[in-house]
Amino acid sequence: MRWLWPSESGEVIPPRQSVSTGNYDIRREPALEFASVRRFDWRWNRRLLRADQSRYTRFAGCSSQGHAFIDWYKRYGAEHPEYFEMDSQGRRLNDRYASMCVSCPALHQQIVDNWRDSGYTQLAVNAKENDAYGRCQCENCKAWDGEDLRWPTVYYSSYRNVGERYAKFYQAVWEKASQINPQVKVGGYAYMNYVYAPRHTKLNKNILVGFVDDLPFPRTKAYQDLVDAEIKAWGESGASFIPAPELLFEQLCHAGIILQPVCS
Repeated sequence: MRWLWPSESGEVIPPRQSVSTGNYDIRREPALEFASVRRFDWRWNRRLLRADQSRYTRFAGCSSQGHAFIDWYKRYGAEHPEYFEMDSQGRRLNDRYASMCVSCPALHQQIVDNWRDSGYTQLAVNAKENDAYGRCQCENCKAWDGEDLRWPTVYYSSYRNVGERYAKFYQAVWEKASQINPQVKVGGYAYMNYVYAPRHTKLNKNILVGFVDDLPFPRTKAYQDLVDAEIKAWGESGASFIPAPELLFEQLCHAGIILQPVCS
């Protein structure tokens, strides 16, 4: 059998009256600890990943995880405003794109409680921030911050470096969850203004950090040096490093969906 390209036209399945094999006793560990395929509703992607992909694709290790808290403003906004970011006026914001108050112990406990109650305690705890900058300005969150070193583009320079804060958040969630499953993994992002690795907080290999850098392309050597430095620093933090899709393919033109590969 051969799969030459996506879609049934690329399948070569010779007909056989019978199939026979020799005797085999083979045991192999998967090459990847976990893997997933992310789908969107764009037409090119539907052609690439047919609706019956589940016949062929199996996710290894843990379920596919995205932003963890996109519906929390509906679930907890009224009863637990302390879970959500505080603005400079002391107001708690809770909508789909609000970031979380990641220093809040009650938030950590709620994340772990939901994971425990799901029954999937062999899978990773999802602590991935919403698709938003880390903006909480409460005193506790600010106390968790380190140096305010920022990348030079407007996308990064407009908001404070909160990488140290989010590293502490991932560590706090892991410490609670590991009391239930000592081998548990916690998934987080290095993204937006928390793309920066911690310089003071030490993590462990069970904290899986998806690295999403958005410095522009064509990328200058100076910009690539900044990215390389953060990748190195994330490794030195002790966390497990996961290149996220935007690291491999950068969308340069929204109108035409032109993809620029950046890794060879």
